[in-house]
Amino acid sequence: MKKEIIVAVVTALLVSLVTWIVTTSKDELSKVQLKTIADNIIKNDSFMSILLDEFKKKNEFQVQDSSCSCKYDFDSGWIADTKLENHSLKIRHNLKKIPANISLWFTTDPKGNNAFPILWGWKVEHSGNPVTIEVTINDVMIHIWSGTYLHGVWSPKNEWQQFDSGFWRVYAWK
Repeated sequence: MKKEIIVAVVTALLVSLVTWIVTTSKDELSKVQLKTIADNIIKNDSFMSILLDEFKKKNEFQVQDSSCSCKYDFDSGWIADTKLENHSLKIRHNLKKIPANISLWFTTDPKGNNAFPILWGWKVEHSGNPVTIEVTINDVMIHIWSGTYLHGVWSPKNEWQQFDSGFWRVYAWK
């Protein structure tokens, strides 16, 4: 990681710690002293450099340049599906390793103008499928049980809506 990122993280952690202490302290003098310390930490880059150097010495920590990209490595596009029979919808990602992260989406609109991320645990009576999402070094498999809806969604306007057909989309990151 770059020095600037580490400094920002350490600063945020220190400020969070000091803020927590200030908000939980009953001693007004301590609150004023800690707020002054927090302000100095934020304003003083040399303090952070010294802190980072000490941290590296004691922990044999090495700063490495790295780049982080939020761009996905795989996008399946929208894939039509139904709940008519038990099946596994196999989506080949070809990343040659289990992805570090995946994002699964459901929609009833083939253009994907509205979509629902799959973020919660399975509840047969409401959300329906997928029952299980399996990931291998080459595929994402969405396991569908015909005994419930393809997927269900809730909103205050429409309450529960369950769909027997729709579209899935997978994004994956190495």
